[in-house]
Amino acid sequence: MEEMRNRLVKALNCEPITLTVDLCDVTCLDYPALATLVEAARVARGQGTRLFLLSGVQREYLLELTQVDHLLELNGPGANA
Repeated sequence: MEEMRNRLVKALNCEPITLTVDLCDVTCLDYPALATLVEAARVARGQGTRLFLLSGVQREYLLELTQVDHLLELNGPGANA
């Protein structure tokens, strides 16, 4: 979890135009991970960065179930969805 947070902070510190987070190989997406993604999306919006998640079907279902999908852009540029 801490590694994910650190990587997101480092990537967002560069203030990119877009940032894509690939969750397709993630096997466990718990509440702290969801909270980290929501916080990263908040920071990204505040600095004008578009944060996209490549989520895969199972993670997309979880994001929809928890209604986090309304706060994040799923399956961004280059996605096969």
